[in-house]
Amino acid sequence: MFKLMIVDDEMLVRMGLKTTIDWPKLGFQIAGEADNGLKALEIARSIRPDLVLTDIRMPKLDGLGLMKALKKELPRTKILILSCYQDFDYVREALQLGALDYIPKLSMQVEELEQVFQRAKAVLEEEAEQERMADAGWEPERYRSLREMQGCFFQDLLKAGLTGADLAERLTRLKLRLAKSGRYGAVCLRVDDLRAIRQRNGGTGLALLESPLLNIIDEAFENSGLRGNVFMGREGEFGLVFSFAEGTEAGSIPEELGRFCGHLRETIQLYFNLSVSFGIGPVASDLLQLKEIYNQASEAAGYRLYQGKGSVNFFREEGFAVEPLLDAEQEQNLRELLESGRCAEAESLVLGLLDRASSGAVKPPMLLRQELLEVILTFSRVLKQYGGRLDQPPAPPGGDPMIVLAEVETLGDWKLWFHDFAAWFGHRLNELKAQRFGREVSRALEYINRHYATELKLGEIADQIGMNETYFSHLFKKETGANFTDYVNGLRIEKAKQLLRNSTDNIYEIAATVGYANVSYFSKVFKQIVGISPAEYKKGLNIK
Repeated sequence: MFKLMIVDDEMLVRMGLKTTIDWPKLGFQIAGEADNGLKALEIARSIRPDLVLTDIRMPKLDGLGLMKALKKELPRTKILILSCYQDFDYVREALQLGALDYIPKLSMQVEELEQVFQRAKAVLEEEAEQERMADAGWEPERYRSLREMQGCFFQDLLKAGLTGADLAERLTRLKLRLAKSGRYGAVCLRVDDLRAIRQRNGGTGLALLESPLLNIIDEAFENSGLRGNVFMGREGEFGLVFSFAEGTEAGSIPEELGRFCGHLRETIQLYFNLSVSFGIGPVASDLLQLKEIYNQASEAAGYRLYQGKGSVNFFREEGFAVEPLLDAEQEQNLRELLESGRCAEAESLVLGLLDRASSGAVKPPMLLRQELLEVILTFSRVLKQYGGRLDQPPAPPGGDPMIVLAEVETLGDWKLWFHDFAAWFGHRLNELKAQRFGREVSRALEYINRHYATELKLGEIADQIGMNETYFSHLFKKETGANFTDYVNGLRIEKAKQLLRNSTDNIYEIAATVGYANVSYFSKVFKQIVGISPAEYKKGLNIK
């Protein structure tokens, strides 16, 4: 039986706690009580309680001060916080100091109190088990608790797999709620809005909530009557594995897991005001298949990208769309829009392609993320032409676009970010052009990039920017290093090379597309710049 001390400055609260709960039944004896933190500390030094239930607001020494003193003098003593104050700042500091849980004094019912103390008892029992294992020759310095040992077991299972003999032995020793035979299911739970949670919690992310979330998930197992275990994955991810009797119909298990996930989602939203999404893997008939079905559950959780936050996603085995998000022609169109400064049109092009890709038979989320990376790289290449880089100041909205893409959770979130990014890109491109060429030549280059396929005359462009033709010709060559005609021809031939590489158009069609009405003149200019004719260039591509 574990020793409990109750600390509260209200006598009625202490009396109520002592008389309304059957403490011996829960495995506790009340070894002491106090009405302030200083007295509690003095008593604790004498009785060395296993668990302290303390109020936060008390005279002489408050609950947080008592926690700090106990942590220093009696580090093995566990603490529960009792308070009327709902301010999360108190909760956060208490959890940082190592409190097991937080009890709102005015709203907690007896059944809920008993559940909190049952979880606290489980922690104390785990530590006792850890000591027993240390005596038996296990390496306790590697583990903080039985739960962590269970987590290490699942990590080992998912990384490298385990042999049947090793699996059976560890199932028993670690008290895992998994049968050695039957059917098995796996669920991957992911906390939504993880990036915002990190920012809100000063970079600590979910660290303060991991233990309470594990407790809630354990409680969900108990309430549902399902058998299984929960473990921590990467940040913001929890793995759930389920064990079903051999006679359970395989077809009914995914539906049952879906209901379980729906109830758990509502519970986490109620208690933590957090949104969570789920991936459910296929059913296995061998415990050694847990690695495979959990990886498939993790893959299913990735479909949050399409389905949104709070979604429950089942593993998909059917085929998917194979058409790329951005083919060669569309990539060329995107580059031309960006080079000519038409960033709003570039944004519309990308979002239109994305809407098409996310309708109907969608492709695996990881594949779509790779294609979105190619979109960002196209932006990066254009920026680099003018001496800019995405990974150098001034930073795009949200920071490094590669990190944003890796962490974004839904297409809706990515579209919102991309809207701001496209606006930032346009502004940054104009800055770089102005730094490199000056305002007048930058305007001229923007006009040329937009209209290179039409008949361009030096005088008309000079008029466009309000400058004398002779002076503009001199300024253009000074800043770009090329005269007007050579620059336009160079641009057109680069566009023609892209079309020769990526399109099936005939040479005369490509000539017209890039602004040459006469295919012979086009071939002459192409050979002057490239060194070979368009036909030879295309033939060389086919040989490669």
